Amino acid sequence: MIKCEQIQTCKFYTNFHENPEVVKQGWIISFCSYKRRSEKCERKKQLKETGTEPPDNVAPTGTIMLM
Repeated sequence: MIKCEQIQTCKFYTNFHENPEVVKQGWIISFCSYKRRSEKCERKKQLKETGTEPPDNVAPTGTIMLM
């Protein structure tokens, strides 16, 4: 299994990968665990389009998580 190439530097992943809500929503499995699926990640899209990372609390779906 090839994971998203951003996984080591993604602030959402590093800050929320053990968060119960993130686990319940399955975002890590859906967006981070497979490189092909990661292409749908809103964080990754923003980084590619603007050259800047979204805030740490923006989920791969674009949802803003409360910190």
